[in-house]
Amino acid sequence: MPLSAICLDRDGTIIEEKHYLKDPDLVVLEQNVVPALQKIQAAGLPIFIITNQSGIGRGLISVDEYNAVHARLIELLSAEGIQITATYYCPDHPENATPMRKPEPGMLHAAASDYGFDVHDAVMIGDKPADVACGQAAGAKSVWVQTGYGASSEPPNPPADYVAKDCLDAVEHFILPLLES
Repeated sequence: MPLSAICLDRDGTIIEEKHYLKDPDLVVLEQNVVPALQKIQAAGLPIFIITNQSGIGRGLISVDEYNAVHARLIELLSAEGIQITATYYCPDHPENATPMRKPEPGMLHAAASDYGFDVHDAVMIGDKPADVACGQAAGAKSVWVQTGYGASSEPPNPPADYVAKDCLDAVEHFILPLLES
């Protein structure tokens, strides 16, 4: 099966979950995320970050603070040779959500439109049911990782296409086999 893109949630999936993170010094990569992203990149797939950032809409973090955290994340990944193709974030408060806020598929559709990939050939990876639902709503494959909120919450319903211990498990046991099929 051809894959066209890998889309990942940020907090709890790529970086450790820190409630409404606004300090770039507190950015810590999730365990095994570096080799996972390196394998995705080596397979020639673009990597997109798709993240809700309701702390902005709630007035708990500023856009500048979000941007500082994002810059630190990109710096940490770049030091490992990993390039993120693009990042999409939604600052909406849940009570004033637009179609861009996960579980809605707006950010995935925007990435597919902007970068010319078929969302049906993409995979969405995340630690929350909203991440899985976003992928499903877009017609993408979905992976629920048991990091971040996924370590202590009930599995999403409907279930993800694959339940992974972490991003490396998702890549080795779901994404790479899809590429070989």
